Amino acid sequence: MLRSCVNFAAGDQQWTFVALRPGAPDGVWFLRQHSGSWCVGPANDSTAFGAQLVTQNCAFGPTQQWLLEGLPRTFGFSYDDGTTP
Repeated sequence: MLRSCVNFAAGDQQWTFVALRPGAPDGVWFLRQHSGSWCVGPANDSTAFGAQLVTQNCAFGPTQQWLLEGLPRTFGFSYDDGTTP
C-alpha cells in the first residue's frame, strides 16, 4: 500500500536494490525492504504489462528481478551490490 512517508522513514518505508550477483555485472537486482525479508514483485507472479506490484516474501525468482541500466542510485535508490563489506 502506498502512503505518505513519515519524517524519519520507518523501516517498512526503506527499500534497497540488492544485486543478484556480486558487483551486478548483468544489471539484475531485487528490490528488498531495507530491514526485512520483503521484496517487490508482480501480484500472482504475473508477467503481463501493467501488473500490480505487491510486497511478498523474497524468493529471488525471476518475477522479483529488476534489470537496470546503470546503478540504482541513478534512479534515486540506495543499493547493495555485494562487493562492500
